Amino acid sequence: MNRKLGLTLTAAAGLVAWALSGTVATPAASAAAPAKFIGVSGCGSSSCHGNPSGSNEMKTWQDKDPHAGAYEKLSDEKATKIAKAVGEADATTSAKCLGCHSTGGDASADMKEKTLKAEDGVSCESCHGAGSAYKDDKHQKDRAFALANGLVDLAKKDVRKANCDKCHGKIDDKMVAAGHPKPSTYDEREEKYSKFAHWKKK
Repeated sequence: MNRKLGLTLTAAAGLVAWALSGTVATPAASAAAPAKFIGVSGCGSSSCHGNPSGSNEMKTWQDKDPHAGAYEKLSDEKATKIAKAVGEADATTSAKCLGCHSTGGDASADMKEKTLKAEDGVSCESCHGAGSAYKDDKHQKDRAFALANGLVDLAKKDVRKANCDKCHGKIDDKMVAAGHPKPSTYDEREEKYSKFAHWKKK
């Protein structure tokens, strides 16, 4: 076979294999950096989810959602007891505890931005995904764009369940014996959190 033709066919086969793999949308996307957390201040600006004249999801979360106070729970006497039961000296600095009681508490440093604070508790990006790639105005007008850029599709029941189970489903017997609430079921969570929904009900 002609060497030049052979190289051309090899390259073409590689492109077909890449296209069929479905792992990336474009060559540029494969080189894109992972999304980073932008913190409550990035999500709750007045032009976005903190708009007092709009739906103001941020205020609903801060005022009504127990997730907002998740980090504060790590400072009480019960948390200290639970932490010791699982071999952690301080619940407020333990990666094991912060992984569920704060946003990005167990994430790698290169995923975090300076605006991400443990004190904010379980905030927007714990459930909706790190927002650096979908934080602009376009994502509110184009859901497909947002989903393609890291927004977690919580409209899907199975996605919602899996997302919540990352924390609510992994509470072990030692923690429960020391006073931690038991793991909750999907239905229990749905009933509880629908009472202070910060999303638009369909």
